[in-house]
Amino acid sequence: MDLESQLVELERRFWTGGAEFYRENLTESALMAFPEPLGLMGRESAIEAVAQAPRWEKVELEEARVLRFAPDVAALAYKALAWREGKEGPYSAVVSSTYVRGAGAWRLGFHQQTPAPGA
Repeated sequence: MDLESQLVELERRFWTGGAEFYRENLTESALMAFPEPLGLMGRESAIEAVAQAPRWEKVELEEARVLRFAPDVAALAYKALAWREGKEGPYSAVVSSTYVRGAGAWRLGFHQQTPAPGA
């Protein structure tokens, strides 16, 4: 599987997966930058938030692009459309995530979402 496919699959699972997936796939120093009211969250606060929040039922990642900074550091940027039960219409955002590879696996080190107007 090529790098873009690997990172897109990980990203989908971050949208839909639970706290255990986050625990296994975030770096120890991970930082998440979500729209308010969540704001900036470190690893443990992100895991706690995911454990308490309803997960996204469906997510579409469009226009995915990968930028490799070094053999073990890569960024993924894309447009996201995501749906949650009980919510009308999709949440839409421009998203970027930076991954670091260690011990043979890619782990999320930084994630940022910018909601599209009206999201």
